[in-house]
Amino acid sequence: TRVRALGPNGNGYDLAAAGERVILIGGGLGIPPLLFAARRLRERGNAKVVAVLGYRKERYCADEMRNFCEEVYVVSEEAHPPANRDARGFGREAVRRGNAMDLLETIAASGELDISGATVLSCGPKPMLRAVARWAEARRIPAQLSLEERMGCGYGACVGCACSVRVREDDARSDSGAGSEFAVLRRKVCADGPVFWSDEIIWEEDLR
Repeated sequence: TRVRALGPNGNGYDLAAAGERVILIGGGLGIPPLLFAARRLRERGNAKVVAVLGYRKERYCADEMRNFCEEVYVVSEEAHPPANRDARGFGREAVRRGNAMDLLETIAASGELDISGATVLSCGPKPMLRAVARWAEARRIPAQLSLEERMGCGYGACVGCACSVRVREDDARSDSGAGSEFAVLRRKVCADGPVFWSDEIIWEEDLR
């Protein structure tokens, strides 16, 4: 059996710009990509990594994430005890109910999570990413977001996954926004992303 694959396409997280304290914020199917980011950060050896993971029901990748993170916080929309509580007490956060942003705001406000000098890497559903962007912006925390979009071709031909981003006029290839410091352009999530800095992204809700 032969399998034809085209890749890799697009751009991932800029781990070199992540700094020494990294907060991974994942929701649902956005959690597995963060596991690979956590592993790469551990291989660098100079970053303290904390993960905040939100699930609808059953959790996955959380135990593996502990191999690469200082702390792993877990929350579920439906509160339930962890399936396997080990000697380390993993799962103590899993009984919390809510979503990843609920948990993030709780542990950051209480001081349990140190956000000073942190960089955020996030992947998950768009409403969560938008909330992460606003949370990070309010605290002046740089954040890299991996966007989820429907992709027709996956390599930039169909333009079905384009999103609006702001770029500096010097980098713009169009006359959009002439006379201002930034221009608004359309970028392909599959080829130009899926990872963008949060302050680049213009959310559809903000354009209405």
